[in-house]
Amino acid sequence: QHVRDVPYTTTHRVVEPYQVPVTYTTSHQVRETHYRPHTYTTYRTETQCYQVAIPYCTYRPEYQQHTNYVPVTCYRTETDYVTQQHVSYTCEPVVTEHQVKVCTGEWTTVSEFIPGPVVTKCVRLPGSCEFDPCTCTSRYCPGPVVREQCQLPGRTVCRKVWVPREECKTVQRVHYVRKPVCHTTQVPVCRKVAYTVMKPVCYTTCRMVREDHVRHETRTHCYRVPQQHTCQVPYTTCRVETQQHTCMVTRYRCYNVCQQHVRQVCYTTCRMVPETCTRYVTKRHCYTVPEQHHCKIPYTTCRMERQDHVRYETRRQCYTVPETVVRNVPYTTCRMERQDHVRYECRRTCEYVPETHTRCIPYTTCRMVPETCTRIVRQCVARCVPETCVRYVCKTTCRLEPECRTRMVPETTCTMEPYTVTRCVRRCVPECVPTCGE
Repeated sequence: QHVRDVPYTTTHRVVEPYQVPVTYTTSHQVRETHYRPHTYTTYRTETQCYQVAIPYCTYRPEYQQHTNYVPVTCYRTETDYVTQQHVSYTCEPVVTEHQVKVCTGEWTTVSEFIPGPVVTKCVRLPGSCEFDPCTCTSRYCPGPVVREQCQLPGRTVCRKVWVPREECKTVQRVHYVRKPVCHTTQVPVCRKVAYTVMKPVCYTTCRMVREDHVRHETRTHCYRVPQQHTCQVPYTTCRVETQQHTCMVTRYRCYNVCQQHVRQVCYTTCRMVPETCTRYVTKRHCYTVPEQHHCKIPYTTCRMERQDHVRYETRRQCYTVPETVVRNVPYTTCRMERQDHVRYECRRTCEYVPETHTRCIPYTTCRMVPETCTRIVRQCVARCVPETCVRYVCKTTCRLEPECRTRMVPETTCTMEPYTVTRCVRRCVPECVPTCGE
């Protein structure tokens, strides 16, 4: 056993972060409060008292007692006895017998044979002996492995089975027969007898007597006095202020780093141990003649080529545009209207008459207007470009040339010497390339 060093190179990807400044603009709303004078009118109520003479009348009830006799009909109860016959029924039992078939049975034990399952087994067939002309020996080659179906032994299962049968039984039935029974009873009968009685009824009559009176009422006269007032009405305006900001965005660049490695490869050498034997044998001598061959084995290398791409990103920028909107705010005012009424007393009344006025109050609203901006973002994309290279590998092969001789020679045993041929096999491995973006 020997060990030799085989150098090889591996490549691993290194991702390195770096900072890129990105400038952006933000806008915010600034609200300001202002005051404007507003004049309005209020009314003050003043009260004036005066006396009013009001004649009125009252009614006084006078009661009188009276007696009246009313005939009233009364009833008294008288009882008489009447003879009546009642019929009642009694039930007497009658027993009858009849034959009925009844289904019955018994449990019996039954044995059943259940065959075993069929399974698949792997069986090796008998081998054979093969002669090796190189070593002049025979070797045993085992037969192939085949699958065959075989059934496992079964089992016996005992189970109980219900065996039905019919039997005749005598059943007794009892039914009842009704018989009438008569008996006599004395039943009391009640009746009412009417008679008339004179009953006194007292009742009261009432009549109303009128009385005239005069009273003095103190009444209040109200009137409104207007007053002018001025107040400050606050209102808010909105304006937009923009600010420039700069932030650092972390981006990544990718590159490959090569590393040299050495691995230990175990290989086996074989040496010939001579044994000297003497006999007269005509044999065929086989020896190995080395031949040099050159074959071209293509192999593929990958190298990274940088490509710069430009992509356009559509971004939406929102800013605030002030708009002045006028809305109508209804408000209600009251004005005084005089109304004259005629009755036994002359009075002055005040009523509120609603009037609807409309005034325009301007106010400012802010709405967001989208704005589309475009900027160029540079992006680095790395891709693998396959290259085909050709290298020359020295390869040694052995061929056998027969030669016939007859002489006394020592017997030499030949064995095959293994050798290792290294070939480069092209294999495509998918590789994920990270995209450097924001």
